Amino acid sequence: MEKRHKSKKKRMIISISLSVLLVGGGATGWILYQNGKIPFLSQQSIKASAIKVNQQKVDKLESSDQQAKDFIAEHHDVLNDLTGWGAIEHPDWPAVQEEAASSH
Repeated sequence: MEKRHKSKKKRMIISISLSVLLVGGGATGWILYQNGKIPFLSQQSIKASAIKVNQQKVDKLESSDQQAKDFIAEHHDVLNDLTGWGAIEHPDWPAVQEEAASSH
């Protein structure tokens, strides 16, 4: 009976110790986070990361926008001849395909 009591007491001490460690660790982490002491989790670091990601998206969009503008500028005259003055309704598809193939 005494052995059982010691085992139960030992489990309770371990459980309480683990609980104190978890709560204490969580509280310490929260305080460090709030005070900016964890650099990779600081609000400035998170904002900087978000800004960097957004800038990359903008750069990608600007790049694809510029590519479209470059393509149009390069092929403007031919595309205008193929699709201008109402020809967009009934384009000369073989000519369009020939122009598309030659642009690669």
